[in-house]
Amino acid sequence: MDDERDFTAPDPSQPYRLDGTDRTVTYAEMTAEIDPELLPCSNADLELLLSLMGATPVERD
Repeated sequence: MDDERDFTAPDPSQPYRLDGTDRTVTYAEMTAEIDPELLPCSNADLELLLSLMGATPVERD
């Protein structure tokens, strides 16, 4: 799949804001308890994970 070939996992230190809260977590924290075989391997998988987690990337300076 082209989506998988073009996919690069987010930087582990990339922060995400959890919707409806003031809490932020890093990509590493958000995925720490997920089996490595189930981690996103495409942009579609990443979008699904972020949607399910209610997470929005935080722009870094």
